[in-house]
Amino acid sequence: MARHLVILPLLLALAACGGEHTQSWPDNGCDTCVDVEVEVPAQECTAARIAGGWRLQCDDGTDLEVRDGSDGRICSVVSSSPSSFTLECDDGLSATIDFLADGIDCTVTTDTELPELRCSDGSVMVVTPPSDGVDVAQRRIVGIAKVSTGIIHSGIDVKVDRTTFSASTDPSGAYEITGLPAGVFDLTFSSLGFETAHLFGVTVIEGTTQADEVVLRAGNQHTKGLGQELLHVFDDGAILYATRTPLGTTVLHLVPPVGDEAVLTSTMSSIGVQVSPGDGNHVVFVEDVPWPGENRLLVYDRAAQSFTQITVDGYVSALVTLPGPVQGSDSILFDDFSGTQHLDLVTGKRTPIASPHLSQFVCTQDGAHLVFNTSTQLQHADLVTQEVLPLGSINLEAKLSPNGHTVVFQASNGMVVAELQTHTQTLLPGAANDWCLADNGSVMAYAVLSTTEAFVFDIALRQSYPLGPYTSFQDELFCAHDGRTVVMPTDGGRLAVWSRTNPGTVERVLGRTRLRYAPLGNMAFFTFYDPVTFAHNVKLLDLDDGRELSLDLPSSSWCDFSLDESALLCRYGVSDLERFDTQSGVKTTVPFLMDQSVSADARFIAGINSTGNAQVGPLLVGSFDDQALHVVAQRVADDQYQHNGVNDSTWSMTPNGEVVVFIDDPVGRGIGVRFGNLGVHVPRTNTTRMVASNVRDDALIANGRLYYVVDTDSSSTASDSGIFSIDLGL
Repeated sequence: MARHLVILPLLLALAACGGEHTQSWPDNGCDTCVDVEVEVPAQECTAARIAGGWRLQCDDGTDLEVRDGSDGRICSVVSSSPSSFTLECDDGLSATIDFLADGIDCTVTTDTELPELRCSDGSVMVVTPPSDGVDVAQRRIVGIAKVSTGIIHSGIDVKVDRTTFSASTDPSGAYEITGLPAGVFDLTFSSLGFETAHLFGVTVIEGTTQADEVVLRAGNQHTKGLGQELLHVFDDGAILYATRTPLGTTVLHLVPPVGDEAVLTSTMSSIGVQVSPGDGNHVVFVEDVPWPGENRLLVYDRAAQSFTQITVDGYVSALVTLPGPVQGSDSILFDDFSGTQHLDLVTGKRTPIASPHLSQFVCTQDGAHLVFNTSTQLQHADLVTQEVLPLGSINLEAKLSPNGHTVVFQASNGMVVAELQTHTQTLLPGAANDWCLADNGSVMAYAVLSTTEAFVFDIALRQSYPLGPYTSFQDELFCAHDGRTVVMPTDGGRLAVWSRTNPGTVERVLGRTRLRYAPLGNMAFFTFYDPVTFAHNVKLLDLDDGRELSLDLPSSSWCDFSLDESALLCRYGVSDLERFDTQSGVKTTVPFLMDQSVSADARFIAGINSTGNAQVGPLLVGSFDDQALHVVAQRVADDQYQHNGVNDSTWSMTPNGEVVVFIDDPVGRGIGVRFGNLGVHVPRTNTTRMVASNVRDDALIANGRLYYVVDTDSSSTASDSGIFSIDLGL
């Protein structure tokens, strides 16, 4: 866009310098100074719009860039004197500018709502819209803005630079900005995951101005091509993906955070992939080979950039990756024809664990200890020292504490408590199958059938404490995760509570059945039977201070704690889902969803409102704060939906409930993001963005980003296909 300005040399003095004064227009390219004179014929100048301003080119050779503030009006000097001159513009603007005898310096400022022309003598000219009587509501900019990766274009932000005017696109990409003053404006377009785009020099006089169409390109495209399968994203941002050749073989690709993409191998057939859970430096592949009865086990070391083939006996029938007790000491357990074996991925040391295969096993969180059953006995394997020791006869009820210190299992004459670090065992004679073990391995509780008594066993002290009569064998014993308390239902509508701080005393509190501990072990939920009214009431018990809180719920309600113990979620049948604050007891309610997920603090909820066997339906997102659900997509599959023979992970919610990612089938298999209402992202409160169309199901969240695969139908658009990611701001 260009327009002509008729400017006298007196006006050029505003953009030049005279005498010893220097001009102060930023980056104006003025190489000469023009003395102020009067009664000089006018000259012709052309103003062309550039990024952030105007470029003035005059017939005297002046080439001037005026940044952020030129209003583009056609103005003339109508009168002058030795001390001032008067401007009149074609839109009715009139201003008198005083100048010094030897010239005047002026500059344009844009830190105010309307640009101002400020001169060295203190005079100011405000660039204002003309007073032409036009209703500002009739002035508007309309246009189309799209994203390059699909057919869904809603949620693109359109802002008018240096003003408060803005709009957002609808699914077709259309937007409308109304109420503008007359003038020339710059527009900025932005959307999650796409490069920002601009339109410069959109002129609004009156009525509707049609802006040029804008297309936003994807800002984070990691690969290009069709038929890519996203396998894993590493902690450092590296991407592992696979493609298939026309001959049916699998090609593995690794895209590093920096550098060129590498093809790891192009000869594999169908594969299974697992990534070591520790530092993620190793990738383990199980490859089926064309001939029956055999396959290959390969380990890729990212640091060494090399494959190692692991010799197996026959084929690998099971594979489990384990974290190591120290950084980088990842390992795997696998079964082949010879039995179960343990392989350290760093040292390459291989240790037989069991022959034949393990029938059942449990492992510590750090991968250092393994307790397993063979066909004949229960055994313990120290995966650091590679020592394997028998524990006792086979028993499917063995439990290993997550820290690897303690394992408890049933023997023929009682329960056995094995302390793995000291290799000592304690027999609890007559102990039955009704027992519990604290996660930290510090205490356990057990019942003796012959005497109908229950006991608490302090494992560190190897001392038992009576818990009380135990006659209801349908109820369980409950050990807090940290071993601070043990709770047992008793007859008479009471609970027996043992505390490690006062181990010789057992408190009795009102309670009955359906006991459940909070995740941190600080609170318990139970039902209380009132022998007077014969009613069952639901209560919360604070195990630290003994505080009880009654809840208005049917006794047969299903309840569970939030992960942070701040709330109790309850439901009766298919009724509404109720949230109780565990401190105040305040209840809030949202409608129950058939397939739902709740945030860790039980504030936010998302789910599919599917019915019957359809397994698809609207995706609803809401919060207990506003007690409402909102439909964000019309046709989303639930977690168990099968698509092409595999579980279709079509939606998921982050643990804090702030982000819900979903794939909506009716709109070109579009992937979208719904932002919740946490305060840290107020500008994105309760907004839904469609990110792309033609997406595959293998989307995942890693490193605070959403990774997804666009797979278009035509090879002509292969450059728009591949693996993309957007920053979720987590």
